[in-house]
Amino acid sequence: VATCWFLIPIGLILYLLLLKIQKKVSLASIIISITLSGLSFFLPLLPSWFMNFQMDSGVAYSITLCLIAIILIVRHKDNIKRIIDGNERKIKWMK
Repeated sequence: VATCWFLIPIGLILYLLLLKIQKKVSLASIIISITLSGLSFFLPLLPSWFMNFQMDSGVAYSITLCLIAIILIVRHKDNIKRIIDGNERKIKWMK
């Protein structure tokens, strides 16, 4: 995501919004990784001057982001179990 400036503000805004609503860092991280990897498939539709790198390999970039999202989800499996069980801790500092 850091390689594409277009996804950074979208991801940050959505992440903070999810964090404010759900109060669960792990859930926000999982949702954002899935959302941004899905949005990356639409990057080749943007004008070339809009990107800070060549999107000739746009599908490879998107697949890479999807693989990273899968790794993130696998690494959060304990958090996902706690979310399902309703035992995941919530943040208290964001009101």
